[in-house]
Amino acid sequence: MDLKDFRIGVSFFLSGRKYLCTDVGSRTVAAIPLADLTIRRNGNETPISESEARKHGWLSGPPYPVQELILDEIDIEACSERTRIRKRTPTKSVSSNTSEVLRRSNT
Repeated sequence: MDLKDFRIGVSFFLSGRKYLCTDVGSRTVAAIPLADLTIRRNGNETPISESEARKHGWLSGPPYPVQELILDEIDIEACSERTRIRKRTPTKSVSSNTSEVLRRSNT
């Protein structure tokens, strides 16, 4: 992505994790994570969902009760508007006719 692609309040992905853009500067982007959120209660960390975090107002701001991450030019280039799914290249199968031709050529 390019800096011009970011909008406050719009989500994006970085390294397979979903983030919410909270500010766009002249060379950086501020964001908060929307995945893998945890809360600390009585010394224990408990995972919570994005919908639960929204319900409790953790994703409303500024200020945000969730720590913001600052992305520089290198980080911005690695971002995408959707998750990137690695496409696997199908393995080439040899048809029975091709196998027969190969056997004949080897004899």
